[in-house]
Amino acid sequence: MAVNIVNVTSINGKTDAASIASNDSASFAVNTSATDVFKVNTILVSNQADSAGVGGDALVNVIFRDSSVDYNFINDIEVPMKSTLEVLGSSLYVNQNQSIAVQSDSSALNVLVSYESLT
Repeated sequence: MAVNIVNVTSINGKTDAASIASNDSASFAVNTSATDVFKVNTILVSNQADSAGVGGDALVNVIFRDSSVDYNFINDIEVPMKSTLEVLGSSLYVNQNQSIAVQSDSSALNVLVSYESLT
């Protein structure tokens, strides 16, 4: 159930970071609370590869997870080696039993997700 954010009593900034292995994913802004809503503001993906071939340019998917259902909303965006890309165009809300996941075909990615917890 969505939380009414008109009467917010606190806003706490949060940042999660992770490294992602090849063909793996990491979850961010995992909301298990019935009283909080998360406002995701930024998703940065940094490709740490320094040579072409294995670990070169990376393809990244961003997934919105709602309970046990996954929705790809960013598909195969290319992150060139030795670069960082902001992959979220605007803020989104994450309610109870929802989360964001980032998946890659490269083993050289770091992901940073910045969001607010609204109570």
